[in-house]
Amino acid sequence: MRMWSWRHISIQDYKRCNRESLSPENKVPDYTFYIRPTYAEAIEYLDELKAQCDASPGLKVSCDIETISHQIACVGYGTSNLEALCIPILTKDNPQGYWSPEEELQIVSRQRKIIGHETVNIFGQNFLYDTQYFIRYWGVRPKIRFDTMVAWHTLYPGEKKSLDFIAS
Repeated sequence: MRMWSWRHISIQDYKRCNRESLSPENKVPDYTFYIRPTYAEAIEYLDELKAQCDASPGLKVSCDIETISHQIACVGYGTSNLEALCIPILTKDNPQGYWSPEEELQIVSRQRKIIGHETVNIFGQNFLYDTQYFIRYWGVRPKIRFDTMVAWHTLYPGEKKSLDFIAS
């Protein structure tokens, strides 16, 4: 009520709330999120994802990084809208990193093969930010296909570009 310039956004939110409240099937999807995987789980997931990239040219893979102190802290991947995996690199529990140096080398090596795969289609939010880290620290240029922030800003140049706003 105090931000009249946001009125059109609020109206859309209210319409969606009304529509959702009237829906007889208003249930939360059955999401599966994997966080803090073991080394074996991370390797298995990355090997399977690489095999999918090899077998399915044009495979859509969502990707996102989080950073701490100008370092890649974790990388998340998803190939469906119900399942995702986050691979940590840094952790507050161990200043040396989440993995041993040998394990991290294997995990990063596999990720490089996926995000730089010839036929993969990487999707992300503000992926130019992520790309600079992949190039600088991992020496790989991601095969980005779609950036949600760029697309949103192209369609709605005056609106906020944050992921929480776009998702809303």
